Amino acid sequence: MSKTLSVPAQTDYSEISSNQCSWCAMEFALQAPTFRKLFRESKEDNILELYTSCVVRGSELRRDHGTFLYGENIDSANLLAYYRYDVLQRRTVCKNLDQDLLKILHPDLRSEFYTRVYDQVSLNEILNTVVPTTSLLVSRHGQSLCVIPHGTNFIVLDSHLHELRIMTKEDTLKHIAMDHGGHLHLTLLYGT
Repeated sequence: MSKTLSVPAQTDYSEISSNQCSWCAMEFALQAPTFRKLFRESKEDNILELYTSCVVRGSELRRDHGTFLYGENIDSANLLAYYRYDVLQRRTVCKNLDQDLLKILHPDLRSEFYTRVYDQVSLNEILNTVVPTTSLLVSRHGQSLCVIPHGTNFIVLDSHLHELRIMTKEDTLKHIAMDHGGHLHLTLLYGT
């Protein structure tokens, strides 16, 4: 199987809802065992079908249960109350904090994605505690995604993109952080 698979993005379902990435990421995380199995078996059609169903379901749940204009974060109370996702660890990465940036953000966006801080880790430590039976939910710059271990690499499921990718550890860290030297606030949920 190739390391990249063409998939629909959440914007392809904008008639259902918008800002649904955290709901889609949670759907991906709950299907992590199935994604692992399908990738091991190189069943691209089944992977695409599962991926699409997660994006559609996440879009529908955001429409039916979402409360914030700019979407819910992966650690939102209403999102976690809806799902049965066993959060094993909550971590945060904060770097180059810019209070002026936070002041100009819409209050919902600021409170959902930039204020909650858990045990802090460095960028290099993000993937060190992800084991083959867990998944990692990531929120960065108001965008959520899911990372699933796959051998020595990682399956990166990001509903903002039209690509589903298998990445090395280094490429996964770059994608998670998208660190261009500005304000960085990552929320990380490790779980099953």
